[in-house]
Amino acid sequence: MINLLPPQRLLNMRIARNNMILRRYLELALISFVVIAGAVIGAYYLLENQQTNIKTTLEADQKKVKELEPVQKQAEDLSVTINTIAGLMSRNVVFSDMLTQIGGIMPSGSVLTGLQFSLEDLKSPLVVSAQVESEERAAVLRNNLASSPLFKSAEIKLITEIKKEESATTDLAGEPVVQSPYNYTVTINAFFKDDTGVKKP
Repeated sequence: MINLLPPQRLLNMRIARNNMILRRYLELALISFVVIAGAVIGAYYLLENQQTNIKTTLEADQKKVKELEPVQKQAEDLSVTINTIAGLMSRNVVFSDMLTQIGGIMPSGSVLTGLQFSLEDLKSPLVVSAQVESEERAAVLRNNLASSPLFKSAEIKLITEIKKEESATTDLAGEPVVQSPYNYTVTINAFFKDDTGVKKP
């Protein structure tokens, strides 16, 4: 087929066709840019939202942990108490027998007036209260407790002189009043051995 169109028109048609192709490429490039930009913006938004959610969740978890700290402390205290009771039971600690053993190491010139022990503190000592004739008797009592198979150490916490009240030597019935031979009260902290076992004979 013979093309009878003038050369200038043929050139214009080629240029127009090339311009159309170029325009389509530009449109495709623009569309691709918009899609990529939208994907980047969407990803940034999602990441930002996710980071905000993570931060909010972390703050909520930290708040819960802070609120649970008193509960954890109570649980730890309860665990210590349970362990103490279990330890005493596993050692077969019978306080009536322990009282007998302590009474057996009381030196002459002393009398036991009280025992006190707390289950709330595993490391708490047995508090021994007594009355003694002299400060030397108090030292002997401490040494006897420290060297007994029940305790690993003992220390005098308090020693106080007993004030004697001036009174008649006889009561209203004419009976003689017996004065206490003890001049001091002493408090001693006795610390249990880890493997203490107070058992019935």
